[in-house]
Amino acid sequence: MKLTATVAAIALLAAPAFAGNVEPFVAPEPVAVDEPVGGSNAAWLVPLIGIAIIGAAVAANQD
Repeated sequence: MKLTATVAAIALLAAPAFAGNVEPFVAPEPVAVDEPVGGSNAAWLVPLIGIAIIGAAVAANQD
């Protein structure tokens, strides 16, 4: 009886060790995102508006 219980316990504990596939893991290739070339870049718009506001304030105070 002890031998049967021991074999059952070993079989239950060893089952996860044999689960899965024996083939080596192959990682998926990373996805490359290409940014479009050209287009509008509005990063220059905010500093230009700031310079225009400062210029307008300086011109208004020249009175």
